[in-house]
Amino acid sequence: MARYNGLDPEKFVRIREAAIALIYERGEEKVTMEQIARRAGIAKGTIYLYYSGKESLIREIFWYCHRGEAEAGDAGIDQLPTACDKLKRRVYNLLRWAVAHPKEHEIEARAYREHPFLNDESPPLILHHEAQKRLIEEGIRNGEFKPLPLPLLGEVINSTSSGVITYAIRYPEVLEDPALMDTLLETIVAGLRADVQGSKP
Repeated sequence: MARYNGLDPEKFVRIREAAIALIYERGEEKVTMEQIARRAGIAKGTIYLYYSGKESLIREIFWYCHRGEAEAGDAGIDQLPTACDKLKRRVYNLLRWAVAHPKEHEIEARAYREHPFLNDESPPLILHHEAQKRLIEEGIRNGEFKPLPLPLLGEVINSTSSGVITYAIRYPEVLEDPALMDTLLETIVAGLRADVQGSKP
């Protein structure tokens, strides 16, 4: 856990940003506290004023990325009328967040590859999983989504979303093309719809 009281907030941010960059570049297993300190421009011992050790720092970085993604994904969805609309907005929000924060997104993506939606026992991406679960359950209750097992529908969303996010990171101009974005988002939810033929593109 990070230690904040009485410490320099600017150094805290420098440590965090250095850790994110190095974890993105090398993977958490190959990153050392000394490398993070060097990248942040501080003495190695200074990090231990802010974090008790590497495990604490890595955990804090993961949760920083995870909270950022979760908050971005949930923005503006509550006022939308249907589960399909909410899901499409959530994916769109995540697309924009991933393009704006590619390093943080990759840290999240690595965690997901190790703990997919099918792992229902305390998944590390708990905020993401819970948000997806609520929307899927709402869609099933309303008759919008197929009454299939929840983990299966979760994997359908996540696998198609992952492909679209990868494409958007490579070609960010897609976010400024409303017609193409609408088609991509509809493609993601089409596999869940209870009545694909009767749905409106």
